[in-house]
Amino acid sequence: MMMRQLLSTIILVALSLVQAEQQQQQQQDEVEQSSGQQQQQNNQVQGRVYENIDNFMSHPVTTLQIFADFLSLGGFPNNLGAEDQDLAIKYLYSITGSNEEEVDDNGMRPFYGLENGLLLGYWHSDLNKVPVLVYREPGNSGYDPVTSPLSIYADTCVHAETGEEQRCQLETGDPYISCGNDDDKCSLVPCDSLDNLTDPTTHDCSQLTDTEEQNDCINSSNNSNIIWCQNYTIEYTTSDETLGYVPMTLSCINDQGDFSQTPGQVLIETPEGIVENGTCTYDESGVMVNRTLTGPFASCANEPDGICNTTFVGGYDSRQYDPRWREWYTESRKYQRPLFSDPYVFITPLNIGITYTYPIHQSDDQGRTVFAGVLAVDMVLDDIGNFLTEEYNNTGYYVAVYEDREPYFMIGVSTGRSVVGYVRTDGSNQSCSQEQIDSEDGLCMVVQQTIYNFTQEYHILTKVHEAFEDIGNDFEQIVAVHEDDEDLDSTVVLGTALVYEQPDANLKWRIVVVAPIGKNPDASVTKDDGLFFVILVFSILGFSVCFGLFVAFFRRRKEQAVQFADVQFTSAFILGNALLNLSTLTFLGPNTDQLCLLRMWSSSLLFSMSLSPLFVKAFRIWKLLGTSVNMAKKTD
Repeated sequence: MMMRQLLSTIILVALSLVQAEQQQQQQQDEVEQSSGQQQQQNNQVQGRVYENIDNFMSHPVTTLQIFADFLSLGGFPNNLGAEDQDLAIKYLYSITGSNEEEVDDNGMRPFYGLENGLLLGYWHSDLNKVPVLVYREPGNSGYDPVTSPLSIYADTCVHAETGEEQRCQLETGDPYISCGNDDDKCSLVPCDSLDNLTDPTTHDCSQLTDTEEQNDCINSSNNSNIIWCQNYTIEYTTSDETLGYVPMTLSCINDQGDFSQTPGQVLIETPEGIVENGTCTYDESGVMVNRTLTGPFASCANEPDGICNTTFVGGYDSRQYDPRWREWYTESRKYQRPLFSDPYVFITPLNIGITYTYPIHQSDDQGRTVFAGVLAVDMVLDDIGNFLTEEYNNTGYYVAVYEDREPYFMIGVSTGRSVVGYVRTDGSNQSCSQEQIDSEDGLCMVVQQTIYNFTQEYHILTKVHEAFEDIGNDFEQIVAVHEDDEDLDSTVVLGTALVYEQPDANLKWRIVVVAPIGKNPDASVTKDDGLFFVILVFSILGFSVCFGLFVAFFRRRKEQAVQFADVQFTSAFILGNALLNLSTLTFLGPNTDQLCLLRMWSSSLLFSMSLSPLFVKAFRIWKLLGTSVNMAKKTD
């Protein structure tokens, strides 16, 4: 008899285990379904971020393409030379997004440099919304400040803080461009560009030592695609030389973007970020800028006698700068195709920026394609970070955009955290305090943040990045990680990734979207839910009634009426119901892995515990009565 009772109990428990396993599988299916839904949502976020980045990064590409087309159609009569200064300024200023009524800054600062050393355009300045106009006259620095025709620039420099006139004299080690001849006229040679060097039709020509044979080879029909460049080198000033330079001048502008020093007509920016008309002054002295240097400067070519006094109007600072030895120029000259630079730190304003360059070419009187210079746009990338923050901060999503190559420099992140920072220069790589940043002791330097700088705050982005690294950066897959590897009950997040690139322009970024995998909210009741206290009261009340009945029943276990009710089975039934009432408490509170398992197993096991005594008792009664009836039939 006891064996039959035990067997019946085992069968019921087995059935409850099967039921619990089915519930666990159902929960697993719900998690997978939730993961699939979350992946779709992540993909939607990725698509929107991708579209925003593409619109933003396509803007300079389209802008410079239109600029180059306008140039090739003869829009600038003098091919952007100094004589085209007024027209070029108007064209460039329109690109910045400014107008007469207000400055609607789009973050783009266009400029260009030519092979003769000319530089013209707009740069970012200490004023976030007002660009600075930069201009450098054509000519090679490294001239004799007494005898050279370029000596007209020897006294055109100015001190940015005091406004005092200074000599434009190179210091030891300063670079300058040299054509290697007395008249400073650079000859044309095939460019040392990658295209020329890898073109099989031009490689043999470069190996020829005889000048006439080489020219015949180059001018042949098979080499019509070769690009020509001016033949110059970058030299450095020695300690025994006294050489002058052609300065680059930084100037104030009016609401038309033109050079200006007229009081009340110069664009300034208040500390509150309001753009208004004011006065052009030097940095610290407050002295008003009033420069009227007169001479036969290149920009005066349109004047009747070639002399003017407007070249340095509004110029509050002078610098030794030649575009031809700057990286943005040399890289474009090297590759002879449009390029994005690697993102780098803009000091003014402090942010991450990027430069897009577009090489320009012209045909000479011999029909040769000549490299003439570089069109360029500086862009601050905070619009990308601002978009991510505005759209996804505090939404449950973490979105990061960063370079798709080591060391994975950040472009923008939805947390609102800056992607540049100050660290100590002592090699400790520790963050600087504001006091250390403000000091002039050189204790701190500006660095770009990488994805690994998020190991403490918002560390989940770093964990997802590392998870993709572990699977070989296969972005067709998704990754799921715990927020805390040591706590399996911590939130599980789903990470997806997508690459944005312009492969021909040296641009490849990674878009990563991270979001927690949602749990079924119907499986739990929180304190804010009115049902919370109803379940709590009825659970405790049900347990109290059942447990009280169990205690009373157990105390009277020796009475005859209780004995007939079968003390063991009835006690197990009552106690099972008491505990079953308590199991409803597992539905209270937030979802965790532990609690979800407890809900499945407790309800199943306690339900079996409650019903198994009744099942066994019913089975015993059937055996007794059924056996008696069968025996009576056999006797009849």
